[in-house]
Amino acid sequence: MKKVLLSIVALTGMLSGYSQVLNDDFENWTTNFLYEDPQQWETGNQNTNGTVLTTTKTTDANHGLYAARLETKLAGSDTAFAYVLLGEFGDLGPENGIPYTGGTPDSLIFWAKYDIQVGDSGTCFIASRAGGAQVAMDVFKWIGTNTGSYQRVAFEMTPGVVVDSIIVAFAAGDALNDFAIPGTWLQIDRAQVKNTTGAIFHLPNAGFEAWDSLTNETPDDWYSNNDLIVDTTIFKTTDAHSNVYAAEIKGFESDNGDTIKGFLSNAPFDFNTYWFGKMPYTSRPTQMDFFYKYAPSGSDAAVGQIQLYLEDTLIGDGVFYQPTATSTYTMGTASLNYYDPRTPDSMRIVFTSGENPGSSFLIDLVSISGGTVSIDENNSLLTSVYPNPTSNNLTINFAGKSNKNVDVSIIDLTGRTVDGFSASAGTGFNSLQYDMSSLPNRTYMFVITQGEFKTIKKIVKK
Repeated sequence: MKKVLLSIVALTGMLSGYSQVLNDDFENWTTNFLYEDPQQWETGNQNTNGTVLTTTKTTDANHGLYAARLETKLAGSDTAFAYVLLGEFGDLGPENGIPYTGGTPDSLIFWAKYDIQVGDSGTCFIASRAGGAQVAMDVFKWIGTNTGSYQRVAFEMTPGVVVDSIIVAFAAGDALNDFAIPGTWLQIDRAQVKNTTGAIFHLPNAGFEAWDSLTNETPDDWYSNNDLIVDTTIFKTTDAHSNVYAAEIKGFESDNGDTIKGFLSNAPFDFNTYWFGKMPYTSRPTQMDFFYKYAPSGSDAAVGQIQLYLEDTLIGDGVFYQPTATSTYTMGTASLNYYDPRTPDSMRIVFTSGENPGSSFLIDLVSISGGTVSIDENNSLLTSVYPNPTSNNLTINFAGKSNKNVDVSIIDLTGRTVDGFSASAGTGFNSLQYDMSSLPNRTYMFVITQGEFKTIKKIVKK
C-alpha cells in the first residue's frame, strides 16, 4: 500500500510540473449539435446565430410526426422574429421562388395553431412569379388564439395567370412592418397551394417532416467564437504539419455583409466580458512556438498571442504577426515580454486569421517553453498520440532528440505501471504502434522518455 501511495505522489508531482498546451497537435475533435432546421425552408434561427431558437420541430402535428413551431422571442434586448421561408428575399423584396407547376394558383391552404399577443398578428406572405417577373404579392394577417385543435386556414391568391415560381413565408408577427411581440407563436403544418381547377400542389417539405441537424466540430480543449455564430470559423483539416489533423481558422462574410472573424483560444469564451477567459498557469516562459500556414485574403495579417496574468494584472505577453502568405508549414514564435516580476496565475492564448473574410490560418503543434517553465516542459518531446479515446491500436508520433532508444511506460491513475516497452528511435520524426486491447477500459498516463527528454500524455481506453 505504501508503495502505491508513493507512486501516486510521484505521478502527481510529475503531472503538476508538466505545463504543456492541451491537445497541442489538434488530433482530438468533438462534434457538437447546434439545432435543427426544416429542410428547404429558411428560418429565423440563423438571424439569432442559433443562440435563440425561434423555429423548432414539434411533435404536436396535424398530420405525420412533426410540425413547425414559430415563436418570437427576446434575444437580449432585441426581438428575434420567428419565420419560415421558401424562396429568396433580396434587399428590394422577393427575388427567387421555388418551382411551381400547378398552373394558376387559387389559394394557399395550411393547418395552424396559434397564440397571438394582443396588438400583434400572424402573417402569411405569397409572391407569385412568371418568366422572372412578379405578377402578384398577397399578404394575409390574422389575430386571436387557437391552441386546441388544428384549424384549416385558406387564403385567396390573386395572380390570375399561370405562374412558374412562388415564394411563401409564415411569420409570428408583422414581419413586413418589422414589428412583433415576444410570446406570439404559430404552429404550421401541411402547407399547399390549390389551383383554379381544384388540384393541389404540395409545397416542398409541406408537412415539415424532414429536418436537418446543424453541427460543427471543435478541437478538444480549445475554444472559438463558434458559440456566437451559426457558421463555423474553425475547421478540422488533414493538411497537417504532422500526424492527421491541424486546425484551420477562417473568417467569413455573413448574409447581412458583416465580417465574422475567426478566433481560436485555449480558454473558454466569457460572455460577461465578451472575450476569452484565462486558464490556470504558474510559469514564466520565454516563448510560444507553433507551426503554421497562412493564405491571406487581400491585405491581411494573422496573429498569435499569449498573455500571462496575476489575477487581472497583465504580467507579460508575446505576439506573433504574419502579414504575408506562407504556403509551407513554418515555425512561428511569439517571444514574451514581461512587465511585472511576479509569477502569473493564469494564461490565455488566442490565434486569429485576420480582419478579412476568407483569410486562412492553419495551426499545428503549439508549445510553450523557456524561462521558469518546469524542466519536464523544457525537456519535453514534441509528441502526439491518437486516436484518443481508443479501444485498440494507438499511434505514438514524436520528434526524436537523438538516436537513443525511447521508453514508454503506461501508468494507471492509482500510480501503478501496467505495461511498458522500449523501441529504437532516431533524430526527427518517429512513429510507434501500441495495442491497448488487453487493458481494462479506464484512463492511463503514457510517460514517453528519450534520454533526458520526456513527455506525458493522458489516454482514455474505452
